[in-house]
Amino acid sequence: MQQFKQYSKELTKLKNELDDAKLPKHGKLSDPEPDFCFEGNKKQYKLNHKVLDKIDRANKSDDESRFDLLE
Repeated sequence: MQQFKQYSKELTKLKNELDDAKLPKHGKLSDPEPDFCFEGNKKQYKLNHKVLDKIDRANKSDDESRFDLLE
């Protein structure tokens, strides 16, 4: 039974990875990146997009893998 739970968790994780590959990204290639006066602003902008993508993936996942995605 323990092995079944482990396999189930692994399958769920793989499914989420496949779904993530299909998700539209917020920073699409067609969307031009804004011009920044400072390099720090550009780094923060990119970091915020990565965090937003991870939150979106976590929202679309099941409860078991949500914690792992948000960690």
